[in-house]
Amino acid sequence: MGELQREVGDHLLAAVRVDERDSESWETAVRRICIELRTVQLRRPRLAALVRAAPTRLTNELRITEALLRELSRGGFTAAAAAAAYHSLIELTVGSAAIDAELAAQPAAVRRSTYREWQELYAALDPAEFPHAVAIADHLYEGTADDRFRTALDTLLAGLSSHERPMIQ
Repeated sequence: MGELQREVGDHLLAAVRVDERDSESWETAVRRICIELRTVQLRRPRLAALVRAAPTRLTNELRITEALLRELSRGGFTAAAAAAAYHSLIELTVGSAAIDAELAAQPAAVRRSTYREWQELYAALDPAEFPHAVAIADHLYEGTADDRFRTALDTLLAGLSSHERPMIQ
């Protein structure tokens, strides 16, 4: 049964385009691949659950891994730094899809309403106990989950770009 689940999960990953594009910087390519991977997982959250627990280690997952490592290598990362960056990117991308999957399946109006409810909950906390959460409550869950993922991904990529290579010896 586990092998079948891995096959089905890997089949889902076939939709992620990992082609090399000469016109893209390594950062742009990594960003595109991660956004596509997250989008594919959000489209089919039940199938995506099959690839969240562990890598399938099958053709499509390996294509994605190879493409991300290719781009990190192109960016000048050492082997150890590329591995660390790869894991950071995958954790962010797959983790974000897992967190957002249930709500992403809802209509946009439901998502917006849910985010407003969450903001109100933080705003209503006791400011003596949770002063920071209350102070920024209006800014929590702004925009869409896709917007927040792109911001997180861009922040991670900026951090990776700013480190002198090698990051890890």
